[in-house]
Amino acid sequence: MGLAEGRVYKVKMDKKQVNLIIKKIDEKLVKFSFLAKGNHKDNYLIQTAKNKYILRIENNPQFNNLKKEYKILKIVEKLNFGPKVYLFDNSHKIITKDYLLEEFISGKHPKRKVDKGFVILMAKWFKKLHSLKISKKPENMKGKYFSLIEAIKPYLNGGESQNLF
Repeated sequence: MGLAEGRVYKVKMDKKQVNLIIKKIDEKLVKFSFLAKGNHKDNYLIQTAKNKYILRIENNPQFNNLKKEYKILKIVEKLNFGPKVYLFDNSHKIITKDYLLEEFISGKHPKRKVDKGFVILMAKWFKKLHSLKISKKPENMKGKYFSLIEAIKPYLNGGESQNLF
């Protein structure tokens, strides 16, 4: 599992591994299934007696950024602007990849071909995201308040925004 001749393969999970992960948050597994594969992470849907979770597993060593994603999600979680994140593990004791566990947020995926209304809704969402002020400041930030974008810039492209904003 991993890279072979430039290809990334799905990280395979078994019930024993998922049980060990879910045990860390004092839950009992009902079922789990593979949800989706992205360019950098594999996603599994985990259902317990009480909740549903997404298990995100790093699948591409070229883009080892799951810990940064976890830190950013912990910041926006307090603002109700992303999923709640329950744990990050890079010990490789249960599986050989870094992983995080976050809440499952139900909803619909946008159509492949998006319309003008969807683009406008996303622009409004990004405007709101970029204007958020948070009081918890990372070590490298000065001042009492700053925008979320300023907070996450150090995690983008080795600290350089490269005119992304």
